[in-house]
Amino acid sequence: MSDAAQGGNELMDKLVALCKRRGFIFQSSEIYGGIGGFWDYGPLGVELKRNIKNAWWEDIVSKRDDIVGLDCSIIMNPKVWVASGHIEGFFDSMVDCKECKSRFRADHLFGVSISSDSDNPPQAVVTIVASSEEQARRLVEQNWRSIKRKHRLRDDHHLHSYCWLDETEFFTKKSNCPNCGQYGTLTNPRDFNLMFKTHYGAMENSSTLTYLRPETAQGIFANYKNVLDFVLTYGRGILNTVIYCTLAVGLALLVNPLAAY
Repeated sequence: MSDAAQGGNELMDKLVALCKRRGFIFQSSEIYGGIGGFWDYGPLGVELKRNIKNAWWEDIVSKRDDIVGLDCSIIMNPKVWVASGHIEGFFDSMVDCKECKSRFRADHLFGVSISSDSDNPPQAVVTIVASSEEQARRLVEQNWRSIKRKHRLRDDHHLHSYCWLDETEFFTKKSNCPNCGQYGTLTNPRDFNLMFKTHYGAMENSSTLTYLRPETAQGIFANYKNVLDFVLTYGRGILNTVIYCTLAVGLALLVNPLAAY
């Protein structure tokens, strides 16, 4: 794990401990080991959340004549998600580390091959988490000395090429995990569904399959004919997303009405 990542984890641990001591946020089901990505609001947390909601609603809705509220059901007819395209294409390609159990978006993992002109295959492949090739190249250049020292590279070694991990089997098998640094522990990319499945009614079969609403705004579109004025949805949207910073997600829910996925 890089020094920056380790420092970020230590800071997050301190923040979690502070929020727990002050009674703002507790890890959900903590006495049973907790569950990743879910948080409960403590005595001060619920008061802060309620105050922010009330202040936001008063300023955005009550004081305006051109906005009205709409609180939609968390479960909608699955045809809504077929029409919106969520069923067909609402997923990400993910890569897991079998060693530290970290999960990454495949399109954010770059395999950086490092070699000299005489090396075949490349001497090392370093995995970088970045949103673009330009950012990956910049991160490697900024940490070039530590990378050379870690992989025991010679002075004549240089950056050879960049490639998304899901574009070639070589990088997937030979690259290291960006979190724990272990080689050969990354899985092949797999589709990760971003919606929570559930069933309505007494029976569980294909006809009762539906999803918890992943988009707050979708209730507005489905009720457009019912409400002619501009509608402001006040509710929750639920995504089955990877939680990289679970406390930040919990804190974000304090201003949840502002979140439009």
